Amino acid sequence: TILDIEVEVLNCLEFRVTAPSPLQLLGHLVAGMGYEQVHLQMAQYFLELTLLEYPMVARNPVEVAAAALYLTHTVFGTMAPWNEVLQERTGFTADDLEDFAGEIRGVLQRAPARSPAVYAKFSARMFGAVAQMIRM
Repeated sequence: TILDIEVEVLNCLEFRVTAPSPLQLLGHLVAGMGYEQVHLQMAQYFLELTLLEYPMVARNPVEVAAAALYLTHTVFGTMAPWNEVLQERTGFTADDLEDFAGEIRGVLQRAPARSPAVYAKFSARMFGAVAQMIRM
């Protein structure tokens, strides 16, 4: 029966069946693209802040990872905000991501008061003190 086949598949996978998180997807998006550690830490900071915002948790994980990376590009200003490789990997254009990146900017403005643990974590040197770099 179908149920028996489903059980067999799950046993083969050792029940390791989950949806990818935005953080996992971020790693795939930037693979082989030469990002510096500080850029990845900044994007991770943005991602962790979105986890505390219920409307953002319901968003497509690829869109969340892409918007965090797009915002990282705009904050540092050292690279083009979006390129053809990232557009191909995500399916999103810069225009597609601009509004969502704006929502993340709003979360950033409230971060010290609303998300003190995440803000403190990413203010530490261990995480590049990236929370301290942002002046919105």
